[in-house]
Amino acid sequence: MLLDFDKISQKKTLSWQWRKVKQSLRRAEQTALYQNHFKRHGVIIKKINNWQDFATIPPTTEADFRRHYRKITALPLEKIWRIFATSGTTGESKLIFREPITVRSELINVWQTLFRRMDYWPRLAAIMRPAGGLGASGPVSAKMMELLKIPCFTVSSESDLNQTARALLLIKPDLIIASPSFLTQLTYFFKKQQLAPRSIGIRKVITTGERLHLNERKYLQRELGAEIFNVYGAADPSVWIGSECCYHRGLHIFPQTAYLETSSQGNLIVTSFANRAMPLIRYQLSDKVKFNRRVCACGSHLPRIISISREEKPFQTSQGKIYFKKEIDRLLQNFPMVTSFFQLVLKKDKASLAIEADWLALKNKEATEKKLATEIEKALKIKKIKVNIIEIGSLKRQASKLTKQVVVESFME
Repeated sequence: MLLDFDKISQKKTLSWQWRKVKQSLRRAEQTALYQNHFKRHGVIIKKINNWQDFATIPPTTEADFRRHYRKITALPLEKIWRIFATSGTTGESKLIFREPITVRSELINVWQTLFRRMDYWPRLAAIMRPAGGLGASGPVSAKMMELLKIPCFTVSSESDLNQTARALLLIKPDLIIASPSFLTQLTYFFKKQQLAPRSIGIRKVITTGERLHLNERKYLQRELGAEIFNVYGAADPSVWIGSECCYHRGLHIFPQTAYLETSSQGNLIVTSFANRAMPLIRYQLSDKVKFNRRVCACGSHLPRIISISREEKPFQTSQGKIYFKKEIDRLLQNFPMVTSFFQLVLKKDKASLAIEADWLALKNKEATEKKLATEIEKALKIKKIKVNIIEIGSLKRQASKLTKQVVVESFME
């Protein structure tokens, strides 16, 4: 039986994690990748006796994972449960080998902890992720519901929205697990069909798979009448990293699945121990995080992740370097009538921004477009930008989530 990490001391948590990390080190030592990695950097596992020693092991990179994924596997193929692939939003897709999930898995305790943080145990769940697709989130979440004896309904993002909407009205789940962009699209479809999203009867929503922006949180809470809980995970190391509690002041970490560190640049470094098929030691993600280590109002002593960002390639202009995605994300918080889903196309003499919005919430489309254009031109110091507000769901989605897109066509200022 696992400990209640939200209540116990940091010392006791780290002691429990150290035993798990030592086990992961021994498993990793049996894989071809880490045999070479440890030998190349002079790492002797028997001499890793504390956290200070552990921190001297050079991180494993995403490039290592892509090139040598078969050399990380620590189980024979006949003992692999499933093979997944990442969506490739941060580069080329990566293949992930997953061990079988049983009632003894640390993931069980993660979900029990999550529901305790939500102060809610669901009666019936809907998983709005591609359960039969490439990604791991859908099948793993469905397996969790099975082991926790919570009936669940799963649907692919490619499913017919009309059939999905009708099924939800018949099934009436009280919990939905979905990516923010897909759930926003589904909610908007309900409104277009003059169906009340609140009639589904959803009490709680778990958002995962992509960043949850303030605009989408407010939209979903207003239309669904449900409380939103954001959950942060990483596909490569097969871990759930953190979740919100009822106070929604950051993401409390899940010590059950991984030991977390940060690099000198703020990148999250993960050592996983919840997937024994692919042990990853000090695996550096592209995500940069900031922690708040104060005790939360909910009473949890665990650190909270209060900021997650991903390094963006800047564009050089006569005004200096510009981070378009970051700046537009910031500006859109001042326009709650639109979503945070956009595509920016940069050309030599002009720029165009397509941004999704709930048309029923827009009273004056042209005025909003003009105001947005003025604000963006001022913030980004570009002379011409055309803003086009389009319906929610118009931009291309992949694996049930939408990534901010900046398309560059010989952009120069």
